[in-house]
Order: sequence, then C-alpha cells, then structure tokens
Amino acid sequence: MAKRKKKKSKNMKKGIDPHAKKQKQAQAAQTQDEQPIDTAAPMTDGEPTKSLAQLRAKHALDAIQSDDMKDYDKYVSYVSALPATIIISGLGQAMAMLKAGKKPGHGILFNHMQDWLCSGWKHGPYSGDILPAIMAGTEDDYIRAQAEAMEYLEWLKKFAVAFLKDGDNASSGGDDEPTSS
Repeated sequence: MAKRKKKKSKNMKKGIDPHAKKQKQAQAAQTQDEQPIDTAAPMTDGEPTKSLAQLRAKHALDAIQSDDMKDYDKYVSYVSALPATIIISGLGQAMAMLKAGKKPGHGILFNHMQDWLCSGWKHGPYSGDILPAIMAGTEDDYIRAQAEAMEYLEWLKKFAVAFLKDGDNASSGGDDEPTSS
C-alpha cells in the first residue's frame, strides 16, 4: 500500500497556526471590558481614561446614592429580579413592565436603566427614550443593549445590596434608627 502524504494548507506552509486567529479573537472578547475607552464619552468629565466596567460601576454607584433613592420601596428586590426577567421576557418587555409598575421602586429602576442605556455616550446602544429606541433599533442594537443591561445590572445590584435596606424606608414609614423602650 502506498502512503498518502497529507496535503499542507497555505497557512501551514507559511508557518501560521490556523487556530491563532480564533484564540486572539477570544482573548480580545474576554478583555473587552477592561480596555480603556475613549475619554470623549460624556460620563468621564475630563477624568483619566476609564474602562467600560469602571464607567458602569461609577454610574451605578451614583444612581444608588442619588437623592431619588429616598423613596426606593423594595428597590433591592426589583433590581435583583430584573436580570431573570430580562432573560425570560427580553429587555423590551422587562423595561415595559418596569414602566407600568405602580411602586416607586419600579420607576426609579426604569430611570436608572434608561439613563445608562440611552445616555448617548460612545458605547451606549441607544439615545433618547428606551422603549421607542428599542422599537426603532436593529436586532444587533437590541442584542447589544440586552448584554449591556445585564452587565450594568451586576453593578447596580451589588451597590443596592450594599447601601440599601430592602423594604423599610421613607415610603413605608419605616425608620432606620432603632427605637429604645
């Protein structure tokens, strides 16, 4: 029997690993959030270049510590449940449910999400109002917005758990100070 020689591809003849391109793409995707972004983003306000993850964290912390959080009414529960709602129903329906919510916490969370996703900054998926933007945008915009919403919610949830007490606040008449008898 005659042995058959393996036919070498052009890349193999040149000494190029055919898997190298895929490995580089995977590494680039993995470190995407850690890459510094352009300081032209409006949220940087002339500060040194920050990564996208840092900008998310700063925006989330500012949102949690803002004055509108005086009447947050179970915000921690709402922000904790929103990622599952987005996965099950999609970003558009989840945002519509928040907008229709009767409790103050729903409206506050809707505003925080809309602020982040529609701020018009360089990496933001939308600008203007989120619900019309979702309807007018492309499928690629929607997928990007949904992924960005999930990334942002990680920070929002961490800070809400760290700084807010779920349920007891000014709207329910609760008092953070213990009473003495």
